[in-house]
Amino acid sequence: LDNKVVNVPNSELSAGQIVNFTREDNRRVDLVVGASYDCDTEEVKKALYEAIARTDKVLADPAPQVLVEEFGASVIKYTVRAWCKHEDYWDVHYGINDNVLGAFKDAGVRFNPLDVEDPDITLGVEERPVGGLGIFIVKKTMNMVEYDYKDGKNILTIKKNLN
Repeated sequence: LDNKVVNVPNSELSAGQIVNFTREDNRRVDLVVGASYDCDTEEVKKALYEAIARTDKVLADPAPQVLVEEFGASVIKYTVRAWCKHEDYWDVHYGINDNVLGAFKDAGVRFNPLDVEDPDITLGVEERPVGGLGIFIVKKTMNMVEYDYKDGKNILTIKKNLN
């Protein structure tokens, strides 16, 4: 845990919903991953299943799922679902994320980080979905940011003119 102390007024407790993430033995990890429209959806799904298979502590039952979530403005979004023991949730969550790029590379799936939609920076940090802010800052502060795919490798070139 992160040593946070949260005080909740009784009025919020009685009127709100309480989510207990540890009551059940198992918990589902849900992730959304984007891939270029240039990629074959079945190849992307296969690579995402491989990322799950490379991740420790994922339960075989219920079986993991990879589904097409949404056709975004610049990428096709895939939902990755895997079950784990509730105490292993964050290990599995970050483990799958760590394994996605390697699985994409091994399968020859193109991953253009420039295709990610810019985050809505008018939202507060707590309201904004995780992801996309780093590449957004890079795109806004560099003079040139380019993506290429050569010899089965994703290549990102960044240039900044220093005056």
